[in-house]
Amino acid sequence: MNTTQIKLVIFMTIFLRNYVESRASQPSRQDINEKSMKVEKRETPGTKHLLSRLEKSGIFVQPLQERLTRSEPKFRDFMDELSSHGILKNNLVDSDLASLTTEIVNKEIGEEDQRKKIVCYYDRTKSYSGNGFELNMMDLNVSMSLCTHLVYGYAMVDRQTGKISLNHAGMLQLVEIQHIQMIHALKSFYPKFKLLLGIGAPPSEHYQHESFVQFNNVLRSEETRLRFINSVVPVLQRYNFDGIDLIWKFERYLEADDEHPKDCGMWCKLLGDKTQPDSSKQTNRYIELRNSFSDLVQEMKSVLFNYTMAVSILPQMDEIFYDKRVINYYADQIHLLAFDFILPWNDLGVAEHTAPIYKLDSLVNDWLWHDAQKGKIIVGVATYARTWRISSKSLFNTSPPVIADGTGPRGAYSKKDGIFSFYEVCVQLVEDGFTQSILVLNKVNESQKYSGTYAYRLPTNLSEGLWVSFDDPESAATKAKYVKEKV
Repeated sequence: MNTTQIKLVIFMTIFLRNYVESRASQPSRQDINEKSMKVEKRETPGTKHLLSRLEKSGIFVQPLQERLTRSEPKFRDFMDELSSHGILKNNLVDSDLASLTTEIVNKEIGEEDQRKKIVCYYDRTKSYSGNGFELNMMDLNVSMSLCTHLVYGYAMVDRQTGKISLNHAGMLQLVEIQHIQMIHALKSFYPKFKLLLGIGAPPSEHYQHESFVQFNNVLRSEETRLRFINSVVPVLQRYNFDGIDLIWKFERYLEADDEHPKDCGMWCKLLGDKTQPDSSKQTNRYIELRNSFSDLVQEMKSVLFNYTMAVSILPQMDEIFYDKRVINYYADQIHLLAFDFILPWNDLGVAEHTAPIYKLDSLVNDWLWHDAQKGKIIVGVATYARTWRISSKSLFNTSPPVIADGTGPRGAYSKKDGIFSFYEVCVQLVEDGFTQSILVLNKVNESQKYSGTYAYRLPTNLSEGLWVSFDDPESAATKAKYVKEKV
């Protein structure tokens, strides 16, 4: 045996010894966060030695219909404008503009840091939306040529069994035959491309109470958690997924149930079922869900040890349901969805920037203060728009905060109240001066892009007023620069 071989054997011996020691000394949840409830270490049933498939870290985006860039001049202009800035590394773009942004991300990080990942979102429901903008093989191919990971969404929780379910709106067969097989067929052209399963719902969606119940039920006990966890592994194996992204749907205002009866005193008599539970009891339930979700993350990772596990952080739930130190330790990626800090249906009386950079800064700093690893933090920039109706009360003040009359109208393509796809916004924008046309929006770029971009249309006899908050290429580039310097 020569000197080189001896050195190699010594190196491998040291590496394996350190690896075994590091796994043996894995701290408990209490070691990570003394404030957390003590959790008894237990063996979680399920497969523990699964095939290693995925590298760590990521950013996520969602494919854009390439045909739009060919047919709509405004999209070509947008691409040129976006290219002149640069959506930098570690930037998440959750919209239909991903093909544009990811190309720039790839260009920026290609030589500088090959370890960075670009994780794309594929919402399969958009493949049969019926609005003329369905995703197809070309869209997927464009995205997969630009991205390193794809989050396939979205798996839900079966309300009857408490197990993971891909059967969304009766589309299971279509999922099995067309979508997942199509992705794997394309995957053969991109050897390093990885496929993650998104569990939850699109961050942009506003779900009703019934959808939250399914997720809350999983967190009721160790038994319900393990039933759910053990249903995940067969799905990953059957469809050859490389990991998961937990986009857990918590309920902000919890309803009473058999185990947690409503206690609201005289307000129940006055308001009936419309009132909320006593604040102290509701706080206790929040703590229960928070601790149970932390247990879920820990238990899930023990089963999916050789898979990537990402946890998406919804900003309005950040301080309530997420134990930051636990998530930082067990999750491979922390997706900070730094948008939708304000939502039309939660703040009906006021229209405001939904994702100002100072709130992004506050969110990132908070996680860093709680010892989150910079290499795990992925920052999100949404490129869809939130909308509010405005009335004559806003004639003399269109700068945020603006008096609003509730959620904006349903988008022609998004088909949802209070949200426009970007292509619904950009074709209406006017940047060369004020207009009162019923068909256009007056775009306003605030100085330094620290607050964001907004557009508005004043009410007339022919059309209702509209106020729109969104990120354009310049404001997204400002956030990307911040992310590059910060994390």
